[in-house]
Amino acid sequence: MAMKNRTLSTAGTSLLEVLVAGVILTITLTSLYALYGQSVRNSRDAAECAAADRYLVTQMEQLRCCGWATLTGTGGLPSIILSRPTDPVFAGFPDSGITRTLGVYVSPSTSGTASSLTSCYSVTQTGDASTRVVTNGSVANISSQRSLLFDLSLQWTARGHTFTRKSTAIIAQALQ
Repeated sequence: MAMKNRTLSTAGTSLLEVLVAGVILTITLTSLYALYGQSVRNSRDAAECAAADRYLVTQMEQLRCCGWATLTGTGGLPSIILSRPTDPVFAGFPDSGITRTLGVYVSPSTSGTASSLTSCYSVTQTGDASTRVVTNGSVANISSQRSLLFDLSLQWTARGHTFTRKSTAIIAQALQ
């Protein structure tokens, strides 16, 4: 008997309420899915940038271990310099998709500015060692310099975006 006294508005959920709840749930789930996709892309980008930074640090350390004759170009750069990154993050990239560049400049004096750098030489490599391109700068005798500025960069393209990471160091000639 108690059921007969209830009105239609209190008897249960109407079809309109169910549709509104469904639309709200759909919007929420779609937003969460888009947010998850963006976080996966950001995570992948961060992993690539971290791997590139590790590569640049390793390459700079290898440059620091080279002798002055090697760094000034009279001994030739070892093949390990500008070699392809071996980090698993870059394993799926084609050789042509990763460009490594080393620029060597006369280190600016304390009164000089960064814009007044004089190029000694630069080396660009895309792919294996056979694609290494050396460009000579305007300094004829760089072995007489006391210090050189090394600018190393790694550039790659992934998912329609071009990424570039750089590392710069000044390496001085050992006193004799």
